[in-house]
Amino acid sequence: MKITFKSKRLTVVLVAVALIFGSVAVATPAYADSSLCVGTSFSTCINAGHTAHGYEAHYLDNVSGSGVGYWKSYNGHNCTNYVGYMLTQNGDSGHSIAMGNATRWDNTIAANPSWGYVVNTTPAAGSIAQWEGNDSDPNSSPGHVAYVESVNANGSIIVSEDNVYPSGDLSGPASYRWRTITTGGDWPTRFLHIKDLVSTSSTGRLATLGADGTAFAKDSLYSPWVNVLDGVAQMSVSANRIGLVGLDGVSYVKEGSVSSPLVSMLSGVKQIEVTDTRIGVLATDGTLYVKEGAISSSWITVMTGVAKISLSGDRIGIVATDGTAYVKVGSISSGWVNVYSGVSNIDVSPSRVGILTNTGSFLVKDGSIYTAWVTVENGATWISVSDATLGTVLSSGTARVKEGSIYSSWVNVLSGVSRISVYADHIGVLATDGTAFVKEGGASAPWVTVNNGVADLKLIQ
Repeated sequence: MKITFKSKRLTVVLVAVALIFGSVAVATPAYADSSLCVGTSFSTCINAGHTAHGYEAHYLDNVSGSGVGYWKSYNGHNCTNYVGYMLTQNGDSGHSIAMGNATRWDNTIAANPSWGYVVNTTPAAGSIAQWEGNDSDPNSSPGHVAYVESVNANGSIIVSEDNVYPSGDLSGPASYRWRTITTGGDWPTRFLHIKDLVSTSSTGRLATLGADGTAFAKDSLYSPWVNVLDGVAQMSVSANRIGLVGLDGVSYVKEGSVSSPLVSMLSGVKQIEVTDTRIGVLATDGTLYVKEGAISSSWITVMTGVAKISLSGDRIGIVATDGTAYVKVGSISSGWVNVYSGVSNIDVSPSRVGILTNTGSFLVKDGSIYTAWVTVENGATWISVSDATLGTVLSSGTARVKEGSIYSSWVNVLSGVSRISVYADHIGVLATDGTAFVKEGGASAPWVTVNNGVADLKLIQ
């Protein structure tokens, strides 16, 4: 039996066994929001300062046999060959079976869950943008795939792609292109997370505490969840550590991977806070103990009569049982600075201090702890502070963030929220129905549902 495929330039006649070699994916999206460079020669983009990632020397490679390129796509100018090349450069050279035409890539991923790939509508650097073709007749409408170079703060994406026909003349030579795509423009149907450049280091670490007391953690948004411990009352995460307090009051820390073993700390604990260099535990009797450096270091009694604690960088913030907030900077032996009274919560970052007053005011010090307080919001029920972002939940249940300067405008990000956690350009919220959402890339980035049945959500301190 012979199968005939129609490409945009010629008809290819293949024996049926050649189906395993992949796709003739030559469809191109009809609209380019903003072309950064395009040309039938790779040099057009290269000369414009946009790399082709070395593909110009490899697009004709015979990777798996004559005429078979990357990820078992046809070599030459082919959108699937290009993204296959990019995935190979990122460390994933594909599988023993072909992915098929571009429109079929999501289907092939769904049919092979053991690969561990994720398909959703959220872009990430290094992910594959996919435009749907005709799944039932992919040879007539093969779809298109492109490589996501970056995700911009405004939610738009920059992609690079091969085998495009910007003029719409399918009889002409194919082009290589970089372009910017906005959410209101030629937005992809979906994104395939195969070998993202989203950091798999713990800079994107997050953890959830289930209503049943089960703590889960992952090192990035698209990493798999790891069950860290059952019977947990409270938790904290840093880039290299996870701290936990069990329902029995025993505290634990794990260092390194989320799969590392737990190390038992102190008992009789009600709160733990961890950074990569410090561990702080608040005992049920109100005593704050801190250890610095290795988790085997000795505990130092730092303060008594404490109700809440926060650690970040070289700062320690506390709320005393009488509602007075104190902060110390630098050495553990440094003196405490009384910063405010009538406080219900405190959150510190390496260069900011945030407090929530008993009357619902959210106040922030930016820089030195001796600078003046700035009231950034009123009617708040929850606060979160990082050097790049402020987050709050209002009494109405609206979650808001303020990016950059403490004088920038608030942006409403979600309603029906009970808690918020911010770190760098990561925002996490816990909805009142127990659903946890996280977005990476700032306030304009799309939400990703990360877990359900959640009682608490933590990003890096």
